[in-house]
Amino acid sequence: MATLTEQEIEDIKKFDFFKIEKIGLLDEGKTTVKVYGEYKEHVPLVTIIVPTYKRPGMLKETLSSIINQKGFDDFEVIVLDNECAPMDQMTETNELIVKLNNDKIVYYRNQDEILAREDRGIALARTEWVCVCHDDDMLASNHMKIMTDIVSLHPEIDFLACELKSFTSKDINAIKSANYIACRKGAAKYRKADVREGIFSRAGGWLGGFIRRSKYVEMGGMPSKELGMGDMVMVSKFCYYYSYYLVRLPLYYYRRSEVQASADKSNQISACLADYFFYRYAFEKIIGRHKILDDILCSYCILSYVRRLNSLGWNFKIDPREVSDMIGIKYVDIDNSARGYLYSFIWKKWAMYLNHYKTEDMIYYIPE
Repeated sequence: MATLTEQEIEDIKKFDFFKIEKIGLLDEGKTTVKVYGEYKEHVPLVTIIVPTYKRPGMLKETLSSIINQKGFDDFEVIVLDNECAPMDQMTETNELIVKLNNDKIVYYRNQDEILAREDRGIALARTEWVCVCHDDDMLASNHMKIMTDIVSLHPEIDFLACELKSFTSKDINAIKSANYIACRKGAAKYRKADVREGIFSRAGGWLGGFIRRSKYVEMGGMPSKELGMGDMVMVSKFCYYYSYYLVRLPLYYYRRSEVQASADKSNQISACLADYFFYRYAFEKIIGRHKILDDILCSYCILSYVRRLNSLGWNFKIDPREVSDMIGIKYVDIDNSARGYLYSFIWKKWAMYLNHYKTEDMIYYIPE
């Protein structure tokens, strides 16, 4: 099992997750070069940021889902390639972009490896709204139509999240046959999310969300420390500082595969540790200090997270005892012990408490 040093653990424990910082602190002085495509004179409403790394086959599927959006066309795409091959080398990804020859795509290559790729991509964008899509995922074909309709109805929105629909590579043909439509005609629900819901109930995700670019830059972008769960921190910071809404529709296709960072055991262990200390940080920031209560809730949160990870079918299992020892909490068998039942009971009561802060749903009618 991969372990962190005591100093690394202490640094995460003391990290100010909601600190306002300068965007791009992780990658200052690193170079990115535009190698294909041009910006149009007209500045569109939305930029889709697609970070990529040596996955041209998957990237082709991703870009197809973006380019073939239905009912909305006022967008451009920034593909940010982190392969860091010599600029005179025609990589497979570069070849794909040239072959696609789509005037909505602007293609950049990093000369130096960049950690905060979303920061760099958003810094290159020029639109009011930005949206991040990973190079192994896809957007539903009515994603941008629904998202832009809702932000136009509510100009106060700074971040609009949507739900995710998980898939594996074997599902690709079915998704294509359905023309990438995750949700067809009917009524959809959306609402303004309270800060407690956004942080503690993990309502909505970062990927596929519409992000007001000026607020992202103002807030400072991704955390200046590698945490393995920077997306979660960003969602929570938007909930804390700005106006956050959630569309209760799965408009983003999220691929589960063995090639993604989430399938790496050491990455997940690091994320477990950061997630635990983030939860404690947020609890004290939003709720206040309650020693016994936050000990139980934070412990249950991370132990149930490990349980969920072990149920996803990755080629590894994480030992919750070792994670508990690394974090410095008492291990509790949350499924088969009296203390575990107590923790579960308290967590359910906590969830009921959070439900009181949910705002009323509004209705959006999906165009046919």
